[in-house]
Amino acid sequence: MNNFGAYLRCKRKENMTQRELAKKVGVGYPYISKLENNIEPPPSEELLLKLTKVLKLDQDEIFLHANKLPGDIKTLLLAEPRILKILRALSKVEGPSFLLNHIEELVNSEEDFFWYLFNKNDRNILLIDPETSEIVDANREAANFYDIPTKKLKNMRITDINILSEKEIFEEMKKAKMVLKNYFNFKHRKNNDKIVNVRVKSLPILIKGKPHLYSVIEENKIS
Repeated sequence: MNNFGAYLRCKRKENMTQRELAKKVGVGYPYISKLENNIEPPPSEELLLKLTKVLKLDQDEIFLHANKLPGDIKTLLLAEPRILKILRALSKVEGPSFLLNHIEELVNSEEDFFWYLFNKNDRNILLIDPETSEIVDANREAANFYDIPTKKLKNMRITDINILSEKEIFEEMKKAKMVLKNYFNFKHRKNNDKIVNVRVKSLPILIKGKPHLYSVIEENKIS
């Protein structure tokens, strides 16, 4: 799948002209022509996502034709190194399609699969909206760590837990969202106002097209 130009031309002709597409994704139409004729290499991830939305394409399909990995997949591999080990193991198995067929049944719904991994993870994980600081979800391990029921955690904001000022917290979330920084040392407030030192690995991930922070929290026991 390396003829990105032919793929883009085919999908674009089903919907609109080059000028119309260029206007909708915010580029000059000569650039679209160059892409379709393979004069320019496949575009950036940002533009690929815009093309996906405007042309109503399958995101994985367009990234495969562009010979690129979507950012959320890179993020997942960084956040879950075990997945990389599984992929390496699969590459060494004879006839991996047999196993892949069974895995495909499990991942019928990619969103269901994400939540399966999220809830089954044995680390403390919070899913945070960086625009509002809302805790969108928390797995059971995180609820146990903070000694706060999951339902209550999901009605809280990270600003209720992190003892930094709200302004400082939003500045740090912005760094994580832009991948300028992914590891942080904070003081978090557990139930009954107990303060603990924590190390947080926070990575941006898309859920239903909206950016969230996938944050893994570990207590940093300073001797």
